[in-house]
Amino acid sequence: KFWSPARDRSIRRWDAATLECDLQVANAHADSVSCLSVGASETTLFSGCRDSTIKVWDRDLRCKFTLVGHRGPVNALLAVDGHLFSASHDRTVRVWRVDHF
Repeated sequence: KFWSPARDRSIRRWDAATLECDLQVANAHADSVSCLSVGASETTLFSGCRDSTIKVWDRDLRCKFTLVGHRGPVNALLAVDGHLFSASHDRTVRVWRVDHF
């Protein structure tokens, strides 16, 4: 499986063998979804958005939590060792503790 963000505010999950979309969340965010990162356990997905929020999703694309802290669009995400690093157009990089998700 792999994931893709979209300008239409959706997130899609794809089957790597068939290259077919097998799950989609429309209106996942209030604006374009700009980046994604998968957690270490591969059961959590993080999405960054132009609306400056980061959402935490389970493997069935149910939103579990919204992280708020940036004041500009979120441009990049990286999940490493129980932490999520987020970079934003507001010229900041934030580190979130996400080992409890």
